[in-house]
Amino acid sequence: MPNRICSACGHWFRLGEIPNRDQWLIISDEAYDQFSGDEGAEEIYQAMQIMLKCPDCGYLWVFWEGFDKPASGYKPD
Repeated sequence: MPNRICSACGHWFRLGEIPNRDQWLIISDEAYDQFSGDEGAEEIYQAMQIMLKCPDCGYLWVFWEGFDKPASGYKPD
């Protein structure tokens, strides 16, 4: 997974680090409720969206359509 830069402030996200302080996984209530409890962590992981939270400026970058598409940026108030 290539590194990415926060276009709001220039912070480099080092996406190969595990655990990664900048990477969050999110899932909606509705999507989570689709799992009956028999699924493993891998199936739930694949249903999650990846979000990067910049530690410098607080911007949130959500990859709604995966890393192949541009992220949506959300500026903190």
